Amino acid sequence: MKKNNSQNQQDQIVITLKNMLANHDLAVDFSSNINADFFSWHENLVSKKSLNKSSADFMQASLIEIDNEKLSKNHSENDLLKKCRFSADMAFCYLQFHDFSHRNIFELNDNQQQIFSEFEKLRVVLSASDSYIGVAKNIFEVIEKNIINCDLNSPAMLLISKKNNLQETINKFTEINNYNQKLAKKFNSNIIAQIDKISQNINNQKLFAKLVYELVLQLEQEESPNNSEANNNLEKNSESPKKNPDDLVSGNEENVEEEKVFGDSSLEEQVTKSSKIDLDKFTILSDSESSQEQLIVDQATIDPNQIAFKKSYKIYTDKFDEIIFPNKLIKNDELKNLRHQLDLRINKMQSISKKMRMKLKRKLLSKRNCYLDYDASRGVLDRKKLSRIIINPFIEDIWVNNKTHEYQDTALTILLDNSGSMRGNPIITSALACEIIADILQNFAVKTEIIGFTTADWKGGRVKKLWEMSGRPANPGRLNELRHIVYKHFNQNFKKARINLGLMLKEGILKENIDGEALLFAKSRLMQQSEKRKILLVISDGTPVDDSTTFVNDKDILSQHLHHVINNIEKKSKIEIVGIGIGHSTSEFYRNSIAIKNVEELGDVMIDKIADLL
Repeated sequence: MKKNNSQNQQDQIVITLKNMLANHDLAVDFSSNINADFFSWHENLVSKKSLNKSSADFMQASLIEIDNEKLSKNHSENDLLKKCRFSADMAFCYLQFHDFSHRNIFELNDNQQQIFSEFEKLRVVLSASDSYIGVAKNIFEVIEKNIINCDLNSPAMLLISKKNNLQETINKFTEINNYNQKLAKKFNSNIIAQIDKISQNINNQKLFAKLVYELVLQLEQEESPNNSEANNNLEKNSESPKKNPDDLVSGNEENVEEEKVFGDSSLEEQVTKSSKIDLDKFTILSDSESSQEQLIVDQATIDPNQIAFKKSYKIYTDKFDEIIFPNKLIKNDELKNLRHQLDLRINKMQSISKKMRMKLKRKLLSKRNCYLDYDASRGVLDRKKLSRIIINPFIEDIWVNNKTHEYQDTALTILLDNSGSMRGNPIITSALACEIIADILQNFAVKTEIIGFTTADWKGGRVKKLWEMSGRPANPGRLNELRHIVYKHFNQNFKKARINLGLMLKEGILKENIDGEALLFAKSRLMQQSEKRKILLVISDGTPVDDSTTFVNDKDILSQHLHHVINNIEKKSKIEIVGIGIGHSTSEFYRNSIAIKNVEELGDVMIDKIADLL
């Protein structure tokens, strides 16, 4: 009865959310991995994009699942409902008041990004408070509970006290008021003035983001011990122009750090005016990990001075590129049938599958339970060092503690080569590996995403036809249409995503492979995750191949590009990258790589590698 009751209540929350958004096609999934914490709630839990002018926007939201086991143990049903309602209210605020076409193009470290995100979260909540005060109150109740354990590092909270229509409401939240009073004392007048300016532009997302970016830089400058000296140097150095955060393309040749450029109405104008966009500053991103529709990305060219190629890596056009879920490529009945065929193929490897599962689980459990911290300043006395305390009674590092190795702060992306050369045993082997890794790691709370990469057509498709119609200009660059297939996104339960792996057996899906851009795509999605540790596992059978591109450019253009991308990720990002070669070695490209010659090696080679990584 409880289960039915909770299901009905979840359904009511979804119906309410759909009515508020006036979008009954809203795609909703529930997850128990989402925290009912305002400060850890992430915008990746929602997505919104316009497919075309004639259809309504496609929207997706991940909500907190009502745990039936907790209900059965007489936990407060009201508290569980509030958590689910909170995630629905946050989803509503973002989907209604956040413009997803505007993207963060500013280069920020993790702490700066956290501050930036909290400002935007509060902006959409405060925007909702004008017409949906009940929604704002529900979210404030959650903030009231969360803020007790929050350090004084969230200046965005001061926006609440700046909103005139909320004064009477916010006075009822004691903890928020106390927190804001302490914040006001912490910051100097310049910081407070900047926050005042930000609060006056809540309804202008683009200007709001720019002002927040300036505040983040100002906060870092204020915290710097040499900040006064730095200010004086800046004033004296009139030859160094101030960087404009509105610029999508930097004129500084030394600045090769990644900046994300997203689909924007102004991007096409930027490309037209300037032929220089660094590849590292161009990353194809979907609106969300949960995106379930195609996303057309804007055209860009590459700065040849920033890339170590004989000739620059260019993209002739990427307006035909797509990011898509399997259930949008084929009908659900066919997908079920393909999944059944995959099960029959995998069942023939049952002994290997069982061995892999047991080995990975055993290694991860042993790693979690057998972590000892030696030379600690307190804990249990280390008997081996007993003689030391007799010699020196004041010695401290003679203790040992049992510690638990946890995996919750890790996000893993499996990037799977879906080229034609992977047909047969290689793709079955890869599917089996993906299934076991994702299934086991889910039990250890490791967020996992599985992405396949290929092309949407052979021999260049529409891109090549467009090039031919344009008179076949020399060295056009990448001359094919990319297809990124999201088999499982980070917030999706693997049981629901399991059926998607059957698509790999669909005749005609596996075509050509342009690995460099696939890595950039996977990297961009992985970098949006809040976990501190990020791992990118690439499963491929060797060298990138696209005949239409290599035939009219340098023959090694795709390999050179892949080398450059891997080198960039390994050196400049916080992502650990591993190449796994199926039938072929990938050591030519990846510093950290292994090769699997046959399916029997999966259990011994790949599982050991995964266990070592974690």
